[in-house]
Amino acid sequence: MESGELAEWQVPFYDVALGGLRRIAGLNQEEDLPLDFQPDPLKGVELYRELAYDRKVHGMITSLHAYIGDYKSGELTTKLRDHQQEIMDVLAREIATVGMDRQINIKSPTGTGKTAILTTLIEALKYKEQPNDKVRALVLLPTKDILGQTAKAFKKFTGIEAATYFGESKAIGDVTAMTYQSFKKALERGDITEESFDVVIRDEADTFSRGKTGEIVDQYCRGSETGRRKLAIGLTATPHEEQKLSYERTVLESISDGLLAPLSTYQRHTHAVVREDSDRDWREDFKDSEIGHLMDDPERNGMIIEEIVSGLESGRRVLLRCIPGDGLRHPKIINDMLLALGKIDVKHPYMGDVVRRRIRPVIIPGDMTMRHRELLTGVFNNHLDDRIDVLLFVGTLIRGFDSPVAKKVINAAPTRSPAIEEQLLGRAERWFETHSGNVMDAQAVDIVDSSDSGQITFEDIVNRDAPEGMRYRANAIIGPGLADVSNHSSAPGSAFEPIPLDELTRAAQILSRNGFNNLDGINLRMTALESLSGHAVARVIGAAALLGAAKQVSMTQALGRHLPLGEAASALDTTPADLMLTAHRMRVGIETAYDLDSDTAHHFFSQKAFARLKARHSGKNLHL
Repeated sequence: MESGELAEWQVPFYDVALGGLRRIAGLNQEEDLPLDFQPDPLKGVELYRELAYDRKVHGMITSLHAYIGDYKSGELTTKLRDHQQEIMDVLAREIATVGMDRQINIKSPTGTGKTAILTTLIEALKYKEQPNDKVRALVLLPTKDILGQTAKAFKKFTGIEAATYFGESKAIGDVTAMTYQSFKKALERGDITEESFDVVIRDEADTFSRGKTGEIVDQYCRGSETGRRKLAIGLTATPHEEQKLSYERTVLESISDGLLAPLSTYQRHTHAVVREDSDRDWREDFKDSEIGHLMDDPERNGMIIEEIVSGLESGRRVLLRCIPGDGLRHPKIINDMLLALGKIDVKHPYMGDVVRRRIRPVIIPGDMTMRHRELLTGVFNNHLDDRIDVLLFVGTLIRGFDSPVAKKVINAAPTRSPAIEEQLLGRAERWFETHSGNVMDAQAVDIVDSSDSGQITFEDIVNRDAPEGMRYRANAIIGPGLADVSNHSSAPGSAFEPIPLDELTRAAQILSRNGFNNLDGINLRMTALESLSGHAVARVIGAAALLGAAKQVSMTQALGRHLPLGEAASALDTTPADLMLTAHRMRVGIETAYDLDSDTAHHFFSQKAFARLKARHSGKNLHL
């Protein structure tokens, strides 16, 4: 076979095999190999072993292409939705071009079938495997709950019996699922080596992409000891900014396409204040010590009870994220208040009938056994069973908990983490139809307190991915086509409204009158932009962006611009996600450079960070 007859992705493997045969024949790499060349059997066996790694990689890609081809021709019974088929096509293309050189990352929101993609991908990579070249896959998962769900999903979607390495079970198989923490232990014990697996799939890839565990997984995938890289694939709903994405789908795109439930979001504002440390790092989330006192605020807790009651009265089972710290004191406070409330009118989520009775809450602690947790969440998720109405938790159910009937999620713990908000949002976004055939929309509610750093809300997540120059329309229910289905409107995009130009223009005027080099001016900018961004630092960066755009182009044009974040985040030593909210929400671009004086910089950045910033941009203006 001539290399010109091969698919482009096959050429490198062809060249490697041909090079090996030339070496056996005693030819240099430019000489043609005789068509009738027959290698010495012993040397042929040696070459076969030598090419084991390349042969395995070639076999996986061949299997994946064959699987996709047979699926599209109707030969397979596998059921994939359009976007899942699109992801499989992207993976086939990326694996063929990128191969083992880097991790291939896929972003898809919670509830859009990432687990089905994970299991189907492994089935596809093993589709045409040979007895001597079996593909061995490792699936890394963030929690024991997701571990159990994934093992069941393999059997459901593919028939593969995945081995699980966790707790008492130390099974290792052709397909093995384990948590990230178990992976570290398995390496330390020698239960797995770098030669144990060919494929590593990292579910919720953002969870352990940083820190020591992330480094260990990265080294393992690079084959630091053997030099043989693994095929590494990351699946996540909330990637970090530095994670290069090969495929991306947002929550709004998924709602628009009818993959996720219609959604509305709003905030309940309290009179409480977050007690931020004077030396706090604004890049970090709030500490337990800064928000712990909020759990004893009677007015605030009263708001939480009101939201739970309104959810149950409308037929929505409720998930409540409580304030962390002091054991589970806040969940216990809310639990006691609900039990003392007396009878209310509870609407059945599926049948729709109303019964006057007491609320039935349950607390889900982090140290609860998997079996016990599955029992309780199973009752909650059974739409015909009304023994549990509300799940109270601190961190346990933020990730990996699937519940179609949980149609109201309340975040009562202030956060500055977009990832936490987006993960919580995903808990309520699964599709659910009532007995009458109506699709129940999800509600996402934030309990918002006053804070200097500001609080990330569900609305910030929605606005981050909103159409250019638009923001969420208050009280709208976002449905297919981004229509506002609260008034049965079918007009595409009607759940969003333009960002008022007068607000932006007024802010720009204030900015232009107050330079970028004094703290009073910065405070004025914060006030001017308070309604347009999530927290203080993002407001300052947003202010700079707005001023730059105002100087360079008209405000109308500026709204159509996009703020690049990579260099800004790197230069300012900040979290890109923090800057992203303002950037995406304001939809403006920076065409101007700025100088930061030391007083201004030290107000927001550590001395070390500012020194690094000055060194990087010494002698020139800072380009964001």
